[in-house]
Amino acid sequence: MYLLPTNEQLELIAVTNDVLTAHAPAESIRQRRDEPVAVSDHDWRALAEVGLLGLGLPESAGGVGAGITDEVLVFSEIGRTVAPGPFLPCVVGAHVALAAEDHELAAAIAAGEQRVGMVVGMPGLALTQGRLTGPAWVVDLPEHGLCVFATALGGGDAVGLVRVQDSTVAVAAVDPAVRLARAEFTDTELQRAGKGSAVILTRMTLLVAAELAGVARGCSEASAKHAKEREQFGRPIGVNQAIKHACADMAVRAEAAAAQVSFAAASCDAGHADTVLNASAALVVAVDAAQRNAAANLQVHGGMGFTYEHDAHFYVKRAERLRLLLGGRTAQLAALVNS
Repeated sequence: MYLLPTNEQLELIAVTNDVLTAHAPAESIRQRRDEPVAVSDHDWRALAEVGLLGLGLPESAGGVGAGITDEVLVFSEIGRTVAPGPFLPCVVGAHVALAAEDHELAAAIAAGEQRVGMVVGMPGLALTQGRLTGPAWVVDLPEHGLCVFATALGGGDAVGLVRVQDSTVAVAAVDPAVRLARAEFTDTELQRAGKGSAVILTRMTLLVAAELAGVARGCSEASAKHAKEREQFGRPIGVNQAIKHACADMAVRAEAAAAQVSFAAASCDAGHADTVLNASAALVVAVDAAQRNAAANLQVHGGMGFTYEHDAHFYVKRAERLRLLLGGRTAQLAALVNS
């Protein structure tokens, strides 16, 4: 099992970084905070044109045919740059559509023509005979209401697409990179992914872990850069032990998270029997690294790190939002123990 990126993967990382910087920079989160969507249709299609949304889909569904390892590299860059946009629901939604043998829908999502939101269950949400009933949060709800729902309810994997057509109420999101609404489902049909549910849920776990690992690395790099450039009393603040030790700890956590995510992705592509265990482990390690690094990044930047004009708080909010997507730390540890 080879864990280091190949030359082609290094090129993929560079291209991803370039296109995210051009069409979904962190600064656009502030610029579009009052817009209905965080990324314009023009920019979203530009992101799709380079293959970011269909990387893991077969060519017959408008994809590239790459493995989860390549998808993980892309999501790590999304986290590292805190790029806005419904990347996770669209990528997962495309795989759900493919599993449901709806190649046309999968291709439309991959091309950026069809956006997909994400339903996150609240206490009281129930899935009975393929139908959802109860309250839920909806992240980045598109106009047509198509959303992906992925969770483990009742001891089984529940993954599918659902139309959010019932009453929704927009609410303020902690993370300004997303749009949030509260929905109430009433016997709403869930288009299940069938036998592919377990695989898709594992893929989603890995993609969330990869984005969190990217958050950890982005915070580490930002802190190291600031520690070298910021001067007090005529010398860089990085010469102080309180700063240099914090930066070193951040670098170690970021590397550990990236290594665990890479190993889990390679395990998934190779079809190893312990893939679910490795994916759960990657998520637990990445959550811890992202949250601790995001907090340390604020401290290293001092007073400026707490302002809205600085990007440091974007990392804190991204880490917290991603942590809650799959049930929080308790659910993640339970999944790891039960794997």
